[in-house]
Amino acid sequence: MTYLFDTDAISEVLKKKPARLYMEWLETIAPEQQYVSAVTVGELYKGAYRKVATRENAGAW
Repeated sequence: MTYLFDTDAISEVLKKKPARLYMEWLETIAPEQQYVSAVTVGELYKGAYRKVATRENAGAW
């Protein structure tokens, strides 16, 4: 079985303290069965870009 992960699923992995049960479940899925869409990649990129832009603007004050 293959899995297409959405933005929330990928964001959980990137948290400082991701949900333990989710991480344990994710470890049972082979990497070649894990996929993300171009839309998810774009949303993650946009979020990362906005976070950096916010930090840069905060330093300008």
